[in-house]
Amino acid sequence: MNKAEMSRILEEKVQEKLKEGYSIPTYALDAASRDRVKRGLHPQGHPIPHDDQSAAEWQEYIRQVEEGTYEPNRHGNHRETQILSPSVSTTATTASGSVGLWKARRH
Repeated sequence: MNKAEMSRILEEKVQEKLKEGYSIPTYALDAASRDRVKRGLHPQGHPIPHDDQSAAEWQEYIRQVEEGTYEPNRHGNHRETQILSPSVSTTATTASGSVGLWKARRH
């Protein structure tokens, strides 16, 4: 059986199925069309609702500034910084001074 005979038999089978009421979809030929078909088969996502409070916060800030009631530290925008002093260990070490320390050596 050669290629022409195989194509003829396939065409006959296709025609039989079409007469029985089957439909044969046309598939995409190039990669862009194929990808478009695949994307169409997936469920479509929706944007996550975003509650944007920045406009309301800004209007509240402007209102407080105009009324003279704005207090900058009340909103927590400014953090108080703590100055930490390094802790000095007062315990004496019983091991030699080179334990656990990296020493630079000449090669």
